[in-house]
Amino acid sequence: MVGCIITGHGDFAQGLMSALEMIAGPQNATQAVIFHEDEAATFGVRLTHAIDEAIEQFGSVLVCCDLMGGTPFNQAMLAAADKPVEIVTGCNLGMLLELTSSQSSASSAQELAQIAQDAGKESVAHISPSQISAHTDNQDTLDISDEGDGI
Repeated sequence: MVGCIITGHGDFAQGLMSALEMIAGPQNATQAVIFHEDEAATFGVRLTHAIDEAIEQFGSVLVCCDLMGGTPFNQAMLAAADKPVEIVTGCNLGMLLELTSSQSSASSAQELAQIAQDAGKESVAHISPSQISAHTDNQDTLDISDEGDGI
């Protein structure tokens, strides 16, 4: 099992964690580490502590950040030095759903990072309203051709 930490600016990590648990249920090997600007002085310490705890519990950890070059990413890079940690940026819900379903079978944080990166890319799409094949009486439900049933 590989541990996972979600982090990002503002309530990004908390929001993704909430959405992830709404769809996939409780996540015992995944946690959110929130970064608010007024807590910048303690963020690095809190993130390092979360990483160290995840390593102790799971052996390795994947840190999923919102944005390359931002404070959460930079602090994750510092905290990960010389540790069994991989970092993925551009975190999105599709990525998290795929990686949490692969967490227990992944042999390393590096393998899980590749799964996350691939899933993140696949979950980004441009769907034009002109592609909608049929409308139902319920405006909240749309049938998009060549797409799955959804979640």
